[in-house]
Amino acid sequence: MDPLQIIIESPNAAQSQKKRPRLVTSCDNCRLKKIKCQQPSPETQCDACTLAKIPCRFRDRERYFAERSRSIAGPSATTSFARPTNRPVAQDHFAAGDGSPIEYPSSQHAQVPYGHPQPHSHSQRSSHSPPGTYDTPRPQPYVSPEHAKSSGTQRYSPTDEHAHHRSSSSTSQPYERAPSQPSHYRLPQLFEPTQPQFPQRNWMPQFIQLFITHMGGQCPFLTYEDLCDRLRRQTMTSLMANCIAALGARASDIPEVVARGPQLVAEIYYENAKELLAGSLNQPTLDTLHCVMLLAWSEYKGGHIHGFRQYSDVCNFLTWFADSSDGSHSLLCELPWQLDCRNSRSSSVHTIRTKIGSG
Repeated sequence: MDPLQIIIESPNAAQSQKKRPRLVTSCDNCRLKKIKCQQPSPETQCDACTLAKIPCRFRDRERYFAERSRSIAGPSATTSFARPTNRPVAQDHFAAGDGSPIEYPSSQHAQVPYGHPQPHSHSQRSSHSPPGTYDTPRPQPYVSPEHAKSSGTQRYSPTDEHAHHRSSSSTSQPYERAPSQPSHYRLPQLFEPTQPQFPQRNWMPQFIQLFITHMGGQCPFLTYEDLCDRLRRQTMTSLMANCIAALGARASDIPEVVARGPQLVAEIYYENAKELLAGSLNQPTLDTLHCVMLLAWSEYKGGHIHGFRQYSDVCNFLTWFADSSDGSHSLLCELPWQLDCRNSRSSSVHTIRTKIGSG
């Protein structure tokens, strides 16, 4: 019996043979439609593109030769895109007025167009991409300005994405997602810069108008002229302004409010009003009683029956305390024009009590 012979062939021996280049003679339009591309001369368009009145392009052929050139040159010739540090991606995410960051939903990313494609950049795109989709901007994740400054020039190559998933020991990431803000985060744009507890004064006229339109029947002790006069003379308290803003923002069409969500903006004003009310109950005034009634209505409009009952109990207590006081308490230190509001305020308290009984 002959001895067993084992022949070991090098697995990389066949890779040295270069493949014959694929000849692409049809334009992108004819390849997409799978028709014969008849071109009278190399300098003119083909007949199909001439009849369709569209540009005759050979981007698929250019992309193929670019990929083949990359494979022949080897991994050392990997091209990369460099982004200079003096123009980070995050600069477009800041408002032109105050420089504060603009919030976006977590599912959205910044759109960063690359402009016109270069011959060496065609290798980044998949070979299955249809013609006509090469110039479209590609979404890129958000890059914080601190990371852009610390990392210097950022480079991205087609192999970076796969290498990032393979290696978990890398400490620096070329792209990172901005941290999501909590739902109760107070946006600086919603409040006055000089008065952090007061809503935007430019929005208050619309909030007052919407409040009177939707809640004027339930709160007859507050009139449009009175509230506008307080706003103009800057005598409106932050507690009252937040209560009105919480009720008026739900139906507001202000672009900034719509962008953040009217319900979310109303909740922010409502939470701020609750914080201000906690410090006002030590020395309650007539304005405090009115604000408690507005907060009770805000809870009722939001469908929070438990909170509506709690504020209604506080409202009943303040009303009873004002009626049983000897006249020295601040609740009874009313101006003459405020004395006319006693009957309307009593009717509103009665309406709240009726809501509690029916609930």
